[in-house]
This record gives sequence, C-alpha cells and structure tokens, in this order.
Amino acid sequence: MTISVDWAQTKVIFIPKTDMVQLQPPPHEVRELDLNVFRLALRDLEEDLDGRPWPRTHDHETEVSLGGLLYARKIKILAPYTVTFEDGQYRVNAVGANSNIADVQNFNQVSVSTFNSAGLIVTSGGAGIGAVVVTRASMADDGSTARFSVWLEHLGVRMTTISAISGTIVDKDGALVVDLGAGVGPSADGTFSFACVATSLPFGVPLALRTTSTDGASTWYGSIGFARS
Repeated sequence: MTISVDWAQTKVIFIPKTDMVQLQPPPHEVRELDLNVFRLALRDLEEDLDGRPWPRTHDHETEVSLGGLLYARKIKILAPYTVTFEDGQYRVNAVGANSNIADVQNFNQVSVSTFNSAGLIVTSGGAGIGAVVVTRASMADDGSTARFSVWLEHLGVRMTTISAISGTIVDKDGALVVDLGAGVGPSADGTFSFACVATSLPFGVPLALRTTSTDGASTWYGSIGFARS
C-alpha cells in the first residue's frame, strides 16, 4: 500500500505502515513519518488526474536560514482533510517539520508524537528535530477514578528535564471529553500524574490522550489512543 486520499467521499489521507521507517520492532513498535516526504507524496497525488479537481491538501513553508540557523519547515493539513494511520498497536514519530497532524488525526490504536516548537531548529542530533522522542502513558481505572501516568523518552531513555505536561482527552472527532489540566510532577523519574472521574470516559469508545510537554526550551505534542474497557 501507499499513501492515498479519498478525494470524493471522506477526504481521509491514509498512511500505511509500510510508508514509514521502523525504528523499533514489536512488541513496542515505533515508526517514523518524515513529514517532508509525506507532503511531497501529497503533492504528487494532487497532480494526478484523480486529485486535480479537488482543493489542495496542505500548506507548506520551507526551511529558512536566519542568522546561521536553519529553521524547520511548516506543514498544515487543510480542512476538510483528515489523516488516518493504518491501524495497529504502534507509535508514530512525525519528524522533520512543525505540523498540525496530531490535530487532524482520526483516532485508532496508533499513538502519534509530534515535535512542534516555536523557533524549531533543524539539528543533526540531541532532543530536537530528528531525535527519537516518544510520549508514553499508562492508565489505571478502579471504577471511580481514572489515573494516567505520562512521561517522555528520548532514544528509549526517560527524560527527566521535562518541567510541565498538560493533558486533555478527546474523542475520535477531536471534541473535548475531559480537560485534565496540568499534570502533577515531575517525579524523580520524570513522570507526571493526571486523574479524572472514571465515569466521564465512556466504555468501548475510541479516545485519545493529548499532551503538551515542555522543558522550558522545546515543546512536544503527543496523542495516545485508548479505549476504556
């Protein structure tokens, strides 16, 4: 399979697993989506006969060199288009640009981490663009309170430099279900804790925990799909 767009019906941009690089194998599979490669594939689809009659899928601002620094490109998926990743239990790191891909994602079992930041700079290493930073979470539900633990990992190692994480829970259409606010933490290992009334989360419905994490200099956005069972 390759990246495709349902032009006439749903306006869904579909991204198969095989179009993304595997960074880590199952059971904790991680894939990487190069956003520049992704947007070039979309441009090719727009220029095909099937895509020509329809509005463009995205806006793009290229990399800009200022003061000796190379600032990252920006990619914005335009309405009414949304993005669906091939379903499965794996995570996607969307790298190489600032983007709104987490905001237009159709939720399933796939968790998506983006690396947006004001003044984001293209780097060859570290915890910036191109680095493997993953938002992880665990959930406990005793029937009355749902508790979430959230932390970030860089190349598989927990980041203890994160100073704040805020979270919301949204449904598959992006509508707010619960505003979790600011997480309590960090603990010594970099974990932040959230809690909400369990009955505010419907059973068996696809939901997503969206997080915004910062270390004071950079910001990471995470989207982790789940369903209460």
